[in-house]
Amino acid sequence: MGAIFPGLKKIGTYLLLIFLFAGVAANAQKNKNQSREQLENQRLLILEEIKRTQEQLTLLRKDKKASLSELQALQTKLGARQQLIQNINKEISIIEENINLTNRDVMVLKTQLDTLKSNTPKWSGTRIKTAHLRI
Repeated sequence: MGAIFPGLKKIGTYLLLIFLFAGVAANAQKNKNQSREQLENQRLLILEEIKRTQEQLTLLRKDKKASLSELQALQTKLGARQQLIQNINKEISIIEENINLTNRDVMVLKTQLDTLKSNTPKWSGTRIKTAHLRI
């Protein structure tokens, strides 16, 4: 087909890039505040879509005349993989945010503990047994 239509390959490449960037832009506009469970569900759906697309690619490769369909299947697979990467990045962001919140809580608790320790009265020479008061 390339010999008959020499510009078709170049046009196909441009179309691939246009679809790719359009898909990325559309995904960027989706809800940014998704829960981790939603992201996990989406990840599983995307992995299923990738598997289906791979099966389609296997079937299409058997037929040399199906090059346009193969291109579309590759675009779908690429888009699904990009969505998967975006979901993984969102999960990482959620985990990092949870780590930061936990670290902040630890710092607050340490400060409170230090305050409590400094406000504890000092007994002159006598030590109170505090075995039952473990911190």
